[in-house]
Amino acid sequence: MADNSPDTETKVPWEELVAWAEQDLRKRMQAGLKIGGRVSASSVVHSTLRRAVTRQEVVGSSLGRAKAFLSGIAKRVRSEKIRNQSAQRRMPASGIELKIGERGHLIPDQHQDDTDIWEAVASLPDEYQTILNAIYRQRQSLSEYAISQKINPHVASELHQRALQALRKQMGGEDS
Repeated sequence: MADNSPDTETKVPWEELVAWAEQDLRKRMQAGLKIGGRVSASSVVHSTLRRAVTRQEVVGSSLGRAKAFLSGIAKRVRSEKIRNQSAQRRMPASGIELKIGERGHLIPDQHQDDTDIWEAVASLPDEYQTILNAIYRQRQSLSEYAISQKINPHVASELHQRALQALRKQMGGEDS
């Protein structure tokens, strides 16, 4: 069979899915947000659709499966955005440079949008999320992190390097 034949089986009904997300999913996400809060249902839906596009192979070809998949992503995105917003309110206004690939990305202060980097972090395994949040958001040193996790500082350093490597790969940078 040619490349065209699987197209009917694996093609996600994106137009219908986006229309559903813009109406129904947006209302469901809004119901879980504070009125007047800094996290909007629109930003949750936008981030959800962006994540779904990058994971097309697991979205599914039926509209029902795709809706269920999007709903699950949207719930996680909403929780992450609320948690991130709370963390940003507690952070001092400063940035940290995080080397990703050839160019460095600045994890900006609370007045700038760092959503892409932290969305990528949120998609990493829990142990990588934990160390990156501790170092770049909570401003812990590797030594402090190692003590808090009751691990050897050398192990913490290696974990940090693996987490950064995974983040580079997630963000489309070099693998090494």
